[in-house]
Amino acid sequence: MKKVLVTGATGYVGLHCVVDLIKNGFFVRGSVRTPSREAEIRKVLIKELGSDQQFECCELNLSDDKGWDEACSGCEFVLHVASPLPLKEPKDENELIGPAKEGALRVLKATKKAGVARVVLTSSVAAIAYGHQNDEAHLYTEADWTDIECPDVTAYVKSKTLAEKAAWEFINNQESNATHKLELSVINPGLIIGPMLGDDIGATSIQSIVKLLKKELPFLPNICFYCVDVRDVAMLHRNAMLSDQASGKRFLAVGNKEFSFIDFGQMLNEAGFDVPTKRAPDFLIHFLGLFQAEMKTISRFLNKNKALDSKTTVELLNWTPIKTKESLIDMAKSIQVVLDKKKARLEKVSL
Repeated sequence: MKKVLVTGATGYVGLHCVVDLIKNGFFVRGSVRTPSREAEIRKVLIKELGSDQQFECCELNLSDDKGWDEACSGCEFVLHVASPLPLKEPKDENELIGPAKEGALRVLKATKKAGVARVVLTSSVAAIAYGHQNDEAHLYTEADWTDIECPDVTAYVKSKTLAEKAAWEFINNQESNATHKLELSVINPGLIIGPMLGDDIGATSIQSIVKLLKKELPFLPNICFYCVDVRDVAMLHRNAMLSDQASGKRFLAVGNKEFSFIDFGQMLNEAGFDVPTKRAPDFLIHFLGLFQAEMKTISRFLNKNKALDSKTTVELLNWTPIKTKESLIDMAKSIQVVLDKKKARLEKVSL
């Protein structure tokens, strides 16, 4: 049975990757930063698969060399999913850029040393479609790169771009006469939505829907997203890991249409949820951005539309995307279950 290391195994995407791999016959070694969180993964595996026997855990940190050689040993493939994703801009952009870039290189060095065949890196559309002026007429594909010199580019966008570029530089600079050459494939997803497997609602993409369900956003900013289902993201990682055609390629993973927060609200209301749908005035978002870091980040994306094309991903990785509405509703349902559990616990404590 082939063994795969998945970094960030407790995360929203990482946990789906673990489940998807085990379902498809792989043994998974999953990394966590806090050993106590291993129990969360095993609970999900037993619930989803009926067993946790094809899983083992290891402790790793993107900013520390400790444990990486041992974690990669015996693995044929590595999915490097772990990367920081904040809801608001950090005061120092290097808080994001450093761990993202250094973490990617730390993974590649360890996998190269261990003789791993291929690494699949989770990057983002953030590394493809930002920092360009008058770009609404441009059709972005995996051939494009974000311009990090643009002043509107956020720390997160820079971190994903620089981390991915560092990874490709490492791969392309391998010795020409090396007996073993590490292969790399990269997945560049848009906004990841879809059902949660665990009870952790802390991920940034999840929090945006949590705020809708809890009506913490009475008015919605006019920002748009290309979305992709988390189950598709896990499948694409596995297909990129196995496909002979995937080595050395980037794969943009987005649906064929942009959706706004207002669209999200309308779709959720049609599905029986009660969420806001009124648009927030742009001036209000800009004003709040003077005082709130989260709103400052949001204001940078107001009224900006892009055209993205995942044709290569669809064709080479045999992908039929799950519809955004289905993904969104499944996500909201899974979040609501967690919110209801928390509410029940609070009510029990208060009695």
